[in-house]
Amino acid sequence: MPEGSGQEGFYIPGGGSLPNRDVADPTGVGKSTSWSDVPWRTIIGAVGVVVATYALIVVLLAAGRLLMWISIAGFMAIVLAP
Repeated sequence: MPEGSGQEGFYIPGGGSLPNRDVADPTGVGKSTSWSDVPWRTIIGAVGVVVATYALIVVLLAAGRLLMWISIAGFMAIVLAP
């Protein structure tokens, strides 16, 4: 911790200071929230990312399976060639 910082505890690079817990939080983090407070675009975006990830995994597995069968067929063609 640099000398003369005037604070005890954690050193935060960049000169930031720890929040004072005695001051009320004006952002309203302490208020109760419900699912209706979440925007629809956020929900649809999250579901879209999950579906797209699942579809990508399925396509990659199918492509891997196809390449495996092509390599097996090539090996058999080379082995069984007269």
